[in-house]
Amino acid sequence: MLRIVKELREKFKGKNVPKLTDVSDIHALCSLVKDFLRVTLKEPIVTFSLRPRFIKAAKQTEDDMMYDVLRELDSANRDTLMFLVLHFQR
Repeated sequence: MLRIVKELREKFKGKNVPKLTDVSDIHALCSLVKDFLRVTLKEPIVTFSLRPRFIKAAKQTEDDMMYDVLRELDSANRDTLMFLVLHFQR
């Protein structure tokens, strides 16, 4: 599996974007995504500066505080987070 992840990562770094539908190992794909989120990004999707407020909002029963924190994320971070949440819901 690690070999597959390494090959996919190298293809993404180059100009040969791999056809992910040809990858049969779901664990390799998940590892590739986790690797991207942990290593490739300079800062997490929920930024370091907003993390304490995000955690506090997650502990609240009302959603208002969470919406406020999410609105403060850059659009790229917010869109990525929303895409992941919707994907996990499916």
